[in-house]
Order: sequence, then structure tokens, then C-alpha cells
Amino acid sequence: MRRKGLGEAPPASRRFFPDVSRLAPGTRCIPRSNGCPFRLLEPVLLTAQGRFIHKRGRGWVVLTHASRRPVPRERGEMPALATLMRRALHVVLPVDCSSCGVSLDEDPVPFFCRPCWGSIQPLRGPACPRCGRPFASTTALTYSPDHLCIACRLRRPAFTRAWSCYPYEGPLQDAIRMFKYHSKVALAEALGELMWSAFRDSPDVDMLLPVPLHASRLREREFNQSLLLADRLSRRLGVPLSYGNLVRLRDTQPQTELTRSARLKNLRRAFSVLHPEEVDGKRLLLVDDVFTTGTTVNECAKALRKAGAADVFVCTLARTM
Repeated sequence: MRRKGLGEAPPASRRFFPDVSRLAPGTRCIPRSNGCPFRLLEPVLLTAQGRFIHKRGRGWVVLTHASRRPVPRERGEMPALATLMRRALHVVLPVDCSSCGVSLDEDPVPFFCRPCWGSIQPLRGPACPRCGRPFASTTALTYSPDHLCIACRLRRPAFTRAWSCYPYEGPLQDAIRMFKYHSKVALAEALGELMWSAFRDSPDVDMLLPVPLHASRLREREFNQSLLLADRLSRRLGVPLSYGNLVRLRDTQPQTELTRSARLKNLRRAFSVLHPEEVDGKRLLLVDDVFTTGTTVNECAKALRKAGAADVFVCTLARTM
């Protein structure tokens, strides 16, 4: 058995693993839907514990794992040795909060102090039951619980329902920018925990999928921020994570630089599903970092619906207001 461009197929004993952390260094995986969720594909580096590795150089990316270990310690709890090392490091190399500038000491979240991180509050109140766009009042929903916003009435989204956990502002906006554009992958765990804390009552789904990056953008950035968030949410919810099936076909222009109409044209038919049988009839949860106009997740949902997905739900960490 050979795979195009990959040389010899791995031995049968190493083709599938229930726990990616057991794979040897130099192994990358993509998901399968048969209970052992990953198969070998191309080079990447994993630690023995299945943690992420951020390594510069061609061919290296940050990868998630699918282990279902006991839920880790609560945020803020640190072993004594780690606490001591952090104190010593802050004495030698003082670190200031990226939001307010106060000197950090034993703050559990990298780059942010406790008060700033604690000021991040989830979105609450009336919202469009389709895209999650906040409403100014409850009047419309009082008389019509299924009342949609003007954007959803004019152009019905391909996704079933979308939730955004927090407003894209303040310390969270600073954190997402650092995480996404300045390679501060140390924030992945804290942001993932933040996402889970606001999304515990998730819909019943069969699988999570991150919004994919194009291969060239992934080489440039060296990690997919949506994948890191989806991994944390997957482990917290106990739902399998699918990575590598939903792909981006074109290296599109960044959406932040475009108008709404240009965004629609920019992403049209930009996504595809490699193995439709893995999503056929499934209820899926698509994960991304920021919901702006919803164009990206909607185009992903179109591709997944075309592949046969029964429902496509969307969860984003933040939403522009």
C-alpha cells in the first residue's frame, strides 16, 4: 500500500493509534472516524506527553493530540516548583501585563494580570437565534422567539446556529492579537479554557472541526490558532476533534482588509472536504477565533453541508461588536 507523495505506508501496527501522544517524534496525523481517530501523514514533532511543539523551520507545525486523559488541574493551580521558577524568572526578567502594564508576579495567565483577565465577561442578553448577533432589546424575541436579524433574513446562513463567547474588545482583543499575530502560543490553553467556560452547554455534536488555514499561511504562521482552541474545547467537552478533512483550497486575502461584499467574493468556494464519508450525516461543531461578518464560517459550513453534514454549528471565542 502506497500513498501518493508519501512513500511507503507505515506498518499496520503503527497506522492507527487511539492516543497520538504515543506516536514517535517525526509523525503527524490527521483524523479518522473509526474510533482510532488519527492516521500517519507527514512530519511533525510531538513530546512524549502529546503536548504542542512550536519549532521554526520548513515542515514543522503545531499539532494537537486526541488523548482523553483526566481533566487537568484547574486554572490557577501550579506545582510548587513551577511557582518558584516563575518567581525567579520574573525577578531576572520582569514581565508587565500586556493590557494595563502592571508588573506580573504569580498570575496564572501568560502576559496578563488577574484583574485584567478577570474583567473579560461573556456575551449575554438577546441575540439572533441563527448567527448570534446581539439585539439591542428583547422586544423582537418576545413576540417572535425565532426572529432573525436583518442579515440572516436577507441571506440565510449555511450553518444551523452560531455562538460567540465574548465581545472582541479590551484584554481579550489584546490576547487574541498576541496569540494570532505574534505567535504567543502560550496563550492557547488560557484562551481555550476561557472559551470552554462560556460554552459548557454546547449542542450535542459528533465531531469538532477547526477553521483551516491554507498550507502557505500555515507555513508562515507555523500554527493554526483555531486548531489550538478546538483541541482544548474538544478535550473539555469529550468530543472527537477532526483535523485535516476540511481544507482551504486557495490562499485568500486576509478578511480584515476587505469589505463585506469583497469578503463574500474572496472566500467563495475556498473550502472543501477531502473525505465526505467522515462527515456524512454527522452533527458538527466548527471552531474559530473571531466572528466578524460570519463569511468564513459560512463558507466552511457550505462545504460541510455539500459533503452531507446533517448540522453545522459554529462556536467562536469572540465577536466584533
